[in-house]
Amino acid sequence: MSGWYAHIKEWMIDPQHLMAASCFKCTESDGQDAVSYFSAAAWNRNGDDWTALSEDDSWACVMKVADDGASFADYEVDGYDDDGNEIKEMCNEQQRMYKCVKAAFGLQEGDVSKRLPPLYIAGKKYTYCSWVMRDGGIRDCFFGQKDPKGGACLAVTDTGHIAFGIWDETAGQNPSDARKCVVDFVQWLQTAA
Repeated sequence: MSGWYAHIKEWMIDPQHLMAASCFKCTESDGQDAVSYFSAAAWNRNGDDWTALSEDDSWACVMKVADDGASFADYEVDGYDDDGNEIKEMCNEQQRMYKCVKAAFGLQEGDVSKRLPPLYIAGKKYTYCSWVMRDGGIRDCFFGQKDPKGGACLAVTDTGHIAFGIWDETAGQNPSDARKCVVDFVQWLQTAA
């Protein structure tokens, strides 16, 4: 068990406010290949039975895995062209995450008009809803999903420490507790990494 897995599990999975979580570091000047995840942790839930997945098994909960089992898959998603027409486009979650994080770096206090691109996590689309500035310059970005009802929280620091977590309302989880887990973890991450 890696040290990062143990930390993610302790801070973001064990409280049972998130179904899956991960963290990484990325600075504004890095290229998109700099979005290299430290680790992942996740739950397998069967009714009231919650079982923490191993680190290896957790990866599929936070990224669409390629056939090699170790990298991000490229897959087709619905999108729009510049004229607003529906198109099919290729998605690589690592590249999409970098695009979203780069946009989050530009968020400034009071700027509610700026929108972030959608997140794709483990083959599911999460649509940007809102963001808020937290203590320590943390941008707490909220993304929603309709099926299952839930969402994702992406917390980005000025120093490039990033964490995200996914919650599922059918599991009794809610956005407030989920966001607190992710923000608390990324605050700790700033001092630990």
